[in-house]
Amino acid sequence: MHRLFLEGMKPASLVVDELVGAVIHPVSHRDQRRPAMEALARKLRSEGRKVVIIPLGASIPLGAIGFVRAVQETKPQLERSGVNFNYLFHCSSSGGTQAGLVAGCRLFGLHGVKVIGVSPDDSSDAISTEVYGITRGIAGMLGLPEGSLDEELTVLDDYVGDGYGISTPESDAAIELVAKTEGIVLDPVYTAKAMAGLIDWITKGKLKETDNVLFWHTGGQLALFYSPE
Repeated sequence: MHRLFLEGMKPASLVVDELVGAVIHPVSHRDQRRPAMEALARKLRSEGRKVVIIPLGASIPLGAIGFVRAVQETKPQLERSGVNFNYLFHCSSSGGTQAGLVAGCRLFGLHGVKVIGVSPDDSSDAISTEVYGITRGIAGMLGLPEGSLDEELTVLDDYVGDGYGISTPESDAAIELVAKTEGIVLDPVYTAKAMAGLIDWITKGKLKETDNVLFWHTGGQLALFYSPE
């Protein structure tokens, strides 16, 4: 049985969650998720049940290795295209995506790539702490020395706006611009804010014309259909 711990009021639309038979456990704040999950896990284990706790975003070393493998898959594509990129922009929240991308770039020789995470919610410091913890966990899983995958992190928290899941004029403009010019649909929670950050860097001249930028689209387009506008 799947059990989901969601912050705030129960959302109006939980079609997929209900389809797979998930039981919803609402909590009032994001920080309460982990303690609530662990409390339920202890109870279920005492009843003889087998329990796996998957935290927010599956942001644990095992989950982040998926993005390490994604970098491994991306590298030969870049080699075939003849493009060498020096920036990688993506949305960074619970830390797993950025940890996997940073570790993947280190492991597969993309040393000139600056991985830029754009936060949709938390502060730069909070996310960086999570990323460092996960990259060190990845190193441990792979039998590497602690800290061997550490990298100076860049997490931008200038584009959060009023908070998680709340769009900004810049993120709304990014959705429209990218849809019209590239035929790519961004989601309002994550990738739109990441693209807003990239556009802002371009506008402010923080990126040169000679820079090659890879924008990592993490999905989530379905959220656009649940947006109020």
